[in-house]
Amino acid sequence: GKSDGSAVDYNGPREAAGMTQWALQQLEKSGGGGAPVTELVSDDVLRSKCKGKKICVVAFLPHILDDGKKGREASLAMLEATAKAQRKSPVRFLWTSAGQHPQL
Repeated sequence: GKSDGSAVDYNGPREAAGMTQWALQQLEKSGGGGAPVTELVSDDVLRSKCKGKKICVVAFLPHILDDGKKGREASLAMLEATAKAQRKSPVRFLWTSAGQHPQL
């Protein structure tokens, strides 16, 4: 097939742990990470992100009027860092504002 020239030679260990670590480092360099942290806005989002054998963590953040833009951004940054640290696990992270979706 055609190549765009972005291939990188792998010269690391030839066992699964070494290859996995190398692949995660390459993903990190490219700006990739874990599964995205998704805002929970409906039952459909909950079902699509959490169906199957995944573990879902729903973070209830303060309302933006209570915490402000900086507070919301800090909370989301912490949640994204946690999701990134758990990228090898079946955990999925969702967030919503406290009291936003009582029907869920």
